[in-house]
Amino acid sequence: MVIDQDLGQSGASAADREGFQRLVAEVGLGHVGLVMGLEVSRLARSSLDWHHLLELCAMTATLILDEDGPGLLQGLVICGKCGNRMTIRYHQAQKGRHLIPEYVCQKERVEQATEQTCQHILGAGLDAAIADLLLAQVTPFTIDTALEVYEELHTQIEAAQHLREQQVERARYAAEQAQRRFLRVDPENRLVASVLEAEWNARLQEYTQVQEQAQKQQEKEQHRLSTLEQQAIANLVEDFPRVWQDERTLDRDRKRMVRLLLEDVTLRKDEMITAQVRFKGGATQTITLPISQGRRSAQEVLTLIDQLLDDYTDAEVAEQLNQRGWRTYEGKLFHATRILSLRAIIS
Repeated sequence: MVIDQDLGQSGASAADREGFQRLVAEVGLGHVGLVMGLEVSRLARSSLDWHHLLELCAMTATLILDEDGPGLLQGLVICGKCGNRMTIRYHQAQKGRHLIPEYVCQKERVEQATEQTCQHILGAGLDAAIADLLLAQVTPFTIDTALEVYEELHTQIEAAQHLREQQVERARYAAEQAQRRFLRVDPENRLVASVLEAEWNARLQEYTQVQEQAQKQQEKEQHRLSTLEQQAIANLVEDFPRVWQDERTLDRDRKRMVRLLLEDVTLRKDEMITAQVRFKGGATQTITLPISQGRRSAQEVLTLIDQLLDDYTDAEVAEQLNQRGWRTYEGKLFHATRILSLRAIIS
């Protein structure tokens, strides 16, 4: 469904917004599987209204998708402190040419009416670490996911076949009822007999059509599970790194791939950032990251660079940092030019 009644209206309050109220109602009733928007965080500027929508989405397993933003984990992040879903907001960099995601838990802000947040974590380094994890683990996990997809398709086909069998049975029953009514009619009452005979023929025709349609649909769905399609799923293992790293791949496509592989990511920020990654199928993996310092490199990185420069060139220092899992504040790999620019800060 498309809800656009609120076009041109302020998102400051949901009180007079018929569209937002309808969205909340439909989500609460479990009628919505996915909420999409150009920037879904702008659906409600009120933290209370926004958090209420997020809670309903979490209760009804409704996904929220902001496809145009670069944040890989949109809708998948869980706060490791309170267990609530974390929202996402973006900060502009390079004069607006680049967006840096930040994952935010707003439970305290909503429940205590304060400006404080439960926790907020810059997402550039986190997203880069998740990407590296997926690229490293894609072969075994993609195989597992492919098998799960195959099993899910098989289950869906069986359920659809059951529904079609019920439809065929209803059509058969209707035809038998029409036959009984025709056989019970007095032959002398030719007008009624003619009407009942026409109805019987119509029900028989419907029964035949339903049977044929059910058979065609079953054959079509069985084709989805053919050997060729299973091979195509297996090819994703080889295609995933190539597609992920291709510059032409859009942010929304990478996020779709992440949702295919990940169930959720639980974050907790203490002295370090701990991310517990849960894959589809239940497998988990925990990664730890240094706390990002926004547009500045963390002091630990600067200290490490200072130490490494005693024995390595700028290019070698960059390679050492990348191998140890460090990234720039934008979540990118280090290069010699970046090390050269950081020398001024270190000195």
